[in-house]
Amino acid sequence: MYHTTCRIGNWKHRRTTRRLASIGVLLGACLQASAANMSWIVGDGNWGDPGNWSGNVVPNGFDTVRIGNLPGVHDSTVTLGAPGSGYDELFLSNGMTLDTAGGELVSFGPAHISGYKTKLIVRPAPGGINDASFIGELDLSDIAVLRLEDDAVVRLEGASKSASLSAISGHGTVKINSNIPFDNSGSIVPGVNGGLVINQGPTNNYPIDLDGSTEQGGISFTKPSSTLTINASGLADSFSDGILMGPSATLYMNVGDGWVADSESSIVTYGGGGVGAAQIAGEHMNFGGHIHIGNGESDLRILAPSTMEPTTYVEIHEDNSLQYVGETEIKGGTYLLSEGANIDFDGATTISGGTFNTFSNLSYQGAVNFNAPTTWKGNVVVNGVAHQFADAQVNGLTSIDAGVFDMDGGGNTNWQINHILHLYTSSVDSTLTNTFDGTIDITNNLTSRLWVELDNPADEWTMAGEMVVNGNALQYPIRVAGSRVRVTGELTFVGERSRFTADAIFDNPSVVSFASPATDVRMTGATRIASGATIGGNGTLRNAGSLLFEDGASLGDVALVNEGTLEVAIGPGVASVDRLTTMGDSLWNIEIGGYAVGSERDQLVVSGGEAFLDGMINVALIDLGAGIFAPQIGDEFVVLTTLSGINGTFANDPVSMADGLTYEWSVNYGTHDVTLLLQNITPEPSSLALLAFGTIVLRRRRFA
Repeated sequence: MYHTTCRIGNWKHRRTTRRLASIGVLLGACLQASAANMSWIVGDGNWGDPGNWSGNVVPNGFDTVRIGNLPGVHDSTVTLGAPGSGYDELFLSNGMTLDTAGGELVSFGPAHISGYKTKLIVRPAPGGINDASFIGELDLSDIAVLRLEDDAVVRLEGASKSASLSAISGHGTVKINSNIPFDNSGSIVPGVNGGLVINQGPTNNYPIDLDGSTEQGGISFTKPSSTLTINASGLADSFSDGILMGPSATLYMNVGDGWVADSESSIVTYGGGGVGAAQIAGEHMNFGGHIHIGNGESDLRILAPSTMEPTTYVEIHEDNSLQYVGETEIKGGTYLLSEGANIDFDGATTISGGTFNTFSNLSYQGAVNFNAPTTWKGNVVVNGVAHQFADAQVNGLTSIDAGVFDMDGGGNTNWQINHILHLYTSSVDSTLTNTFDGTIDITNNLTSRLWVELDNPADEWTMAGEMVVNGNALQYPIRVAGSRVRVTGELTFVGERSRFTADAIFDNPSVVSFASPATDVRMTGATRIASGATIGGNGTLRNAGSLLFEDGASLGDVALVNEGTLEVAIGPGVASVDRLTTMGDSLWNIEIGGYAVGSERDQLVVSGGEAFLDGMINVALIDLGAGIFAPQIGDEFVVLTTLSGINGTFANDPVSMADGLTYEWSVNYGTHDVTLLLQNITPEPSSLALLAFGTIVLRRRRFA
């Protein structure tokens, strides 16, 4: 390789002909020339005119070039032109513009660009021999600008940097060719209807420090439809400054495993013209700063996968929206929505925290919308309205405190509940019906539970869709808790033991299925079985609270175990169960208002298996319109019938009190029925005597 050495005093440059060729500098005989300090001495002019330079000589690749350093030589334009030139060190200042104008400006030395209105404009060089129209170590400072035009390419070497208030702008590609991260303490400003690309060079693992060493470097999409693409293996550190985005602006962050915008960062959008939403695309974004979606049409779409940290703070102004399209994880943060503003989760979403404040509880005034599969596992507050349109899973202890939480969105939502879901809300539906029309699968994990707690304790919610409740072999895990649920859809109990602590109404036209003989459902609240409810299977319904059968209601092939209070109808009525067991702490309230079965007095029919009796019974004489019914001594009333037999006895012979009289009953146990026989009628005793009488428990078994 041929080397040439040039000396000025004790300073020596060593160059090679190969390097000179690679940078496209046409030096000719200047290979043996000495380096010099060259200054621009006129206003506007061409680089290649010797008369525009001190010494009347055009600078070459060994010279220190100064443009704008002389008094009176400010705010003008120097045009390079083809084929271009080189320098050893370049100083551009005081409002001067250096326009490559189709030539190549090439050096491995520093280019110092400084001062208000000072610009280096790089344009493509047709027929150029290098991979870039500008090659050098960039030192951009003091409000100066590096501007790329017409998809020009620049290559930054060494410790390139931009200082506060300076800018890299326009259309083209910036190649980082250094093992030192590019320090962007200024602004990157993509041009209108196009943009900039920043590419990692082959020797650099961290191509750009996007916010610079001062953490004040940012990105400004000041023009609609502008784009910035960063292609690299990563950033030097987390981003701590601002991103300003106009309509249809797009930031592509193709950076390895993703990038971080910390709690000091911000994304601000501004609108105008209805052009379209600003967008962030590329690899995973971990965000913990401030998002401000401004006035006007200034929507923001996050196309990239993203994680929103608890430090996130989002403000969405009137009628604007924030849309998450990529896979999203919400770890927390505060989200403020003005009137008509929406947040849409259109990609798979995991949410473990956050406070969302919508304008009101009315959907048309703005809402939080989960439009893609959602995983819930944390504490979330919605001061307003949220919709779960897509399927949802509860994979961790979850609390949702919402004004309105529309669980079924459009009506087809499927919930898989693998842990406790505690929902505090005024309604599970955005309509006035407070009705769920989707499907709910409460799995067989011990902690799987749906706990709906409505704001008004007197309110109820309706399960009009499908619910599957899985049991457990070892205990009775709570599966449904909280406010009263009215079932009008399909409810299926599978597995073995499960428990409802919520009040429940199995209403007409609900279909309730017990999957197997081992299926055992324990109800500890107030339960009502409607006459139009269809109940099937041959498991067990275990009442440990209060159970009311409406007249004509039936458990079908399902057995009843009564551990609480049992009543057939409000007023007289008939109900049926397949098998019956009444436990020692149970109570059966029987109403008699006449002699006719069903229309005037209660009767319970055991239609399949046997009846096993224990506990207490109570008889109340009722008024069906002609006064309180007054039976006569010796009257008999069959209150229980069974096809298979009677086992055991009740623990008492009941006593009824009505109209100042005491009615003393005995209980007769037949092979297939239980009959109440009125034994005696006496005046009602005093309170003291009654208390003493009530302590006497008689156990008698009489056979018809």
